[in-house]
Amino acid sequence: MEPETSSIQRNNQAYTGATNPADYLSHHPMDIGHDTVATKSVKQHVNFITASSIPKSMTLSEVQEASEADPKIQAVIKAVTSQNWTTLKTSAYFKCREQLAVNTDRKTITKNSKLCIPKALQAKAIQLAHQGTKEVENQGAD
Repeated sequence: MEPETSSIQRNNQAYTGATNPADYLSHHPMDIGHDTVATKSVKQHVNFITASSIPKSMTLSEVQEASEADPKIQAVIKAVTSQNWTTLKTSAYFKCREQLAVNTDRKTITKNSKLCIPKALQAKAIQLAHQGTKEVENQGAD
């Protein structure tokens, strides 16, 4: 028995350059100067992550104030917004620059879905995290 052949003709021709329909976006980039629906959605998501990432005993204003006082955070905010990383090429932030976003208040940074805690608050954030773990362990002992 012979296999049936499809009546559909397949075109396996390779398209290159400007004639490649899959290459449209690289030849027609979005104008990033305007707030598009996608841009607004991204900004809302970054704001949500910022607000929900703060430990319960730490306020957003506390993180914002510490971020404003942290020269490294300020340099990263400037680099992210300007896309100029020349002064931070040796920084740990440079390695993950594609994952960083600046909140709309331009005072805080998120990496993926996590808030970047300024150096001055890192010890407090760790203490709060360990305190919460101890509370959970104590509840399980009852």
